[in-house]
Parts: sequence; C-alpha cells; structure tokens
Amino acid sequence: MFGNTLFLAGTLEAQKLVPYNLDLRQFLSKHFVYSVLLSERVMMPIGSFYQSENTQYLTDRFYGLFLPYRNEPPLVGFSIGSDKGSFHEDALDKASWFPKGYSIYSDQVAINELSKRLTMEPWIRSGKMRDVLTSKIKEDIGINGQSRLTLNKFISKELSGELVKPLEKVVEVQKYAILPEYVHMEMGKFSDNPIYKKWLDFILHKGYAISCSETYDAYCNNPLSVFYQNIFRKLYPYSLNSKDTLLFSTFLDIFPFEEIENIENKSVDKIIELKRSNIFSAYLTIYEKVISKLKEIFNMYILDFQNYSLVKSEIKRLHESEKIMLKKSLINDINSSIILYRSLKYSFKRAKHIKNWIKFQDLSELPTLEILTYLDCENNDLINEFMKELFLISKINYKNWEANMEHKKNNRIFAIHSVVNQDVKDSQTLIASTIGSAAQGLIVQQDEFNEISWNDIEKFIELLKQEKINDKTKQILIELLASGKYSTKTSYNENLNKWNQHKSSLTNDIKDRLATLAQLTNIATFILKLLGI
Repeated sequence: MFGNTLFLAGTLEAQKLVPYNLDLRQFLSKHFVYSVLLSERVMMPIGSFYQSENTQYLTDRFYGLFLPYRNEPPLVGFSIGSDKGSFHEDALDKASWFPKGYSIYSDQVAINELSKRLTMEPWIRSGKMRDVLTSKIKEDIGINGQSRLTLNKFISKELSGELVKPLEKVVEVQKYAILPEYVHMEMGKFSDNPIYKKWLDFILHKGYAISCSETYDAYCNNPLSVFYQNIFRKLYPYSLNSKDTLLFSTFLDIFPFEEIENIENKSVDKIIELKRSNIFSAYLTIYEKVISKLKEIFNMYILDFQNYSLVKSEIKRLHESEKIMLKKSLINDINSSIILYRSLKYSFKRAKHIKNWIKFQDLSELPTLEILTYLDCENNDLINEFMKELFLISKINYKNWEANMEHKKNNRIFAIHSVVNQDVKDSQTLIASTIGSAAQGLIVQQDEFNEISWNDIEKFIELLKQEKINDKTKQILIELLASGKYSTKTSYNENLNKWNQHKSSLTNDIKDRLATLAQLTNIATFILKLLGI
C-alpha cells in the first residue's frame, strides 16, 4: 500500500549528526518498527550494519524481520551493489575506499566476525550509488543550487562559494568514499569553524538521502532529524509523506492505536501479526487520507521540526471541522437523532455504540472521524468529548420530537373522544380496526424484503455476531433474515414461526440488546418490526 522505505536513520552518518550524547537505541527501535508497519519493505545499505553499533543492535533485536516468514519474503533487508557477491565481499572492498582508521573497515578480523552474524540473503541494489551522489551534490552546491541559495541567506555569496569548494573537490577527485571526514580534510582555513563543518555535513547528508531515494526507489526516513539543528531543514525541506515516522508518531499522539503502544518491545511475531491485521490496514488507509488532506494545506513541505507541531494543530482543526459537519447532519436528521439517543440512553457500552453509529454515516470526506471507529482505547479524550456532544444533540432532538409526538397523541385522543360522544358504535368499530391493524403491523411479509438492501441486512448481522447473545438466538435470527431475502415463502413462514416461538423465551435484557442493535442500522424500523419486540 505504501511502497518501500530506506531507513536512513540506520546509517552511522545520520547518527553522528545528532548533537547530543544520547542513547539512541530505544528511539531507533520504535521508529524502525514504525517504518516496517508503514512500508511494503524496509531497506538499509549494508554499510549501516558494519559501521554502526546501534544498527547492529537493531539487527539482532529484530532479526526475524530480515528472514522469510511463513513462505512470504522478508520485510527488512540489507542491500549490496550488483557487482558484489556477498555482504563480506562488500565490506572488504570498502576498506580501500575509506580513510585509514575509519570505522570498522580497517579491522579485517572484526569484519569477519560481523559477517558471520549475517545469515540473511542480500538485496541487490541497481545502479551506481556514487555516480548519483556525485551528480546530486554538484547540482545542489552549484550557483543556483538549493543549498547554495540557502547558504547565501546566512553568509555572503562570495563566502558561500568558497565554503562549498572542499565538497566540490571531494566529489570531483574521489580519492576516498564521499564522507564527512574526507570533506573535513579538504576544508583548510574553514576547518576550525564547527558551524561551517556542520553545514557541509548537512549538505552531504542531504545529497546522500536524495541519492538513496532515487537509487533505491524508496522514501528515505530519518527520524533522527528531529535532533538536528534547524539549519538542516532549511537545507533539506522534507516532503510530507505518510512513511515519515515522525509524522506517524504525531498522528498517534492524537489518535492512539492501542496495539502500537510500546511496539518496539514486542516480539517479531506480534509486529508481523499487527502489520497484517485487517483493523490496522484500515487504520493506515484512513491515516493516508488525512496525510493527503495535509499535503493540500501545507503545499507538500515541512521546513523544520517546529512544523510537526503545526501539523498536529492542523489535524486537530481538521477533526473539529469534521465534527461540526457530522453534528449538523445529526441535527438535520431526526431519525438519526432518535436512533442514536435510544442507543446511548441506557447503554454501558456508549463508546462502542458511538463507533458503530459513526460507521453507518457517510465518512468518505471525514477521515479523522472515520478513524475513531477503529480505536480500541476508550479513554481517548477525542472519543469521550465527541460522544458527549453527540449524545447531548441527539437528546435535545429526541426530547423535541417526543414532545411533538405527545402533542399529536393528545390531539388524536381528543378526536377519538369526539367520535365516542357522537356514536359509541362507530368508536368501537374504529378501536377494533386499530387494534387489528396494530397486530398485523408486527408481521413482516416476505415481499417487504424486496425493498431492503442485503448489505443493510448484513450490517445488522455483523453487529449481531459481535454482541454477547446466545448462539441459538443468533442462528434463528440469521436464518430468518436469510430466508426472507432468498428462500421460498413456505421456508420464510416456517422460520418466522420458529422466531415467534423462540422470542417468547427471551429475557428483557436480550430484547433490549436486540432493539439497540436494530437502532444502529439504516433499516431500524424494518428490523424492529420483524423482531416484534
């Protein structure tokens, strides 16, 4: 559904850009699993494993994700170039491309030991990463390049031109792999300025991220950027993307999904089970709808970390506007108000009934309301607040309707008394006729099923199956509904008689539950008439 992700936060360079001495393992674990949940597959260059102890930890902790699972391909993998035969060969080849003493590549014994831990199959990357990286950096630091123009806002044009020359030389000469350390060697008079070093590090990292995105045909996810200085987002404006795990984390703060809580501490089996569950798939589909709306609002970009708080505010504002739309719909639909109020009035499962009621509304343009139907956490403030508001509206509408019906009833009683005063005989006939009609009204003729959609009947059956009612009652009711739609008249009448005999043994509690379920459907009047309770 969401395509592939390259977990850029697994690279040593991304981790070294964090300006604090932090233990990143818990943070990386959480966002690594988020990437797995949001993507068809997650990739990392094999250098991430050899160079970073944090990534070695991730690999050991979630090793099962790198292996086939129940005849399906792995969800995560390390990649090598098409000209390499194995992880080990890739690592040995890099030894000549890295400055002496850099990372693990100077220690062949350590490379051998680490290679033994990699029993998974490598994923083969197409294209030459170095060629793409060279092209992207040259373009970015050219006179009209985005990073060059950004630097011009902080320092003079002349100085920015001088500052990018070390990076320009590195990508031209390529004595070593294009690394921050290699760039620092060439900085000369600028090397004593930590700010200038950081700027070039950011530009290089930006080029690497964009090159990875193109070479791997994947979204590059780097949640560690939340710790970077703001200049990084000025140099590298991130596109709004549903695979951005910082964005997903922001969304979870507002709409928590209970099964995801502390997901990084759960087993690989549990992670895969959640990823492949229908309910989480539905949650992600709606999450994508919300992100699409945000793209329209924010014109695709988040410029710095502070904008995540703006996104959070915008999601809440979007939710409020959707609530207003649905509340207006409720106010204008007296039948919907009656059904909702009766469902909530005596119910101990109000949150459940609210969710069921929301499911039956037209939510095609209301994704933040739609997602409330998938949340298991009933302590969510948004659900509780919304439930109170809807209940209050439906109560007011119901009371107004009830008062109106009482007024009409009094008028009818007055009319009947007038008839009695004029002609007792006629009134007796009228009353007898009324009673007879009422009795007939509790019988649903099979022909009436023709006017009812089977999809609406199925929705009632779905609610019925979820309710804690004995299996015999469920079976008799389902057989009655199915026979009314698709069986012969004889078969339908037999099932109707069977139901009428069975319902006499039902407790008032079960009758109330069935009535409540009926009121949650689009065919409440029909179902209540059929049930005859």
